[in-house]
Amino acid sequence: HWVAARQLIQGQEAIVTRQMRLLRADGSYLTVRASLSPLRDPAGSVLRLVGVVEDITEHLRLAESERARDAAEASSHAKSEFVSRMSHELRTPLNAIIGYAEMLQEDAEDNGDDRTVQDLNRILTAAKHLLSLIGEILDLSKIEAGRMEAIPAKFDPMEMLEDLIETVR
Repeated sequence: HWVAARQLIQGQEAIVTRQMRLLRADGSYLTVRASLSPLRDPAGSVLRLVGVVEDITEHLRLAESERARDAAEASSHAKSEFVSRMSHELRTPLNAIIGYAEMLQEDAEDNGDDRTVQDLNRILTAAKHLLSLIGEILDLSKIEAGRMEAIPAKFDPMEMLEDLIETVR
């Protein structure tokens, strides 16, 4: 920092500002911005150097908090956008699978092929369950982004248990 003071005295600089971290007695750090400017007589000779030291520790902490908040918001937005796109990309082919499986199931029923009907029913149940899960993930993403409210709903636990058992099958 002495180089900066010499530059001021020699007239190479009008003001010099530096940021420094200083160690406090308690072991924590204080960040300061120090500015030094020469006070000259009419002939241009330096009479004194005038300095200002400002504690900017809190300012830097707030700026870092803002950057972290902005980064978190950007990350949340990117995640929501990804979930929304992924959900659409998964639902489209899954709906096609469900439609095709329903057509095959109707054909199997018409042909009296009970075993195939049962297998296709399992496929349809699993596909519809997967479609429901995708929708729920999208809903959670919307709730997290503040674009949807969660509304408590009643459900039949036995029906849910039966769906779970069928999914495991």
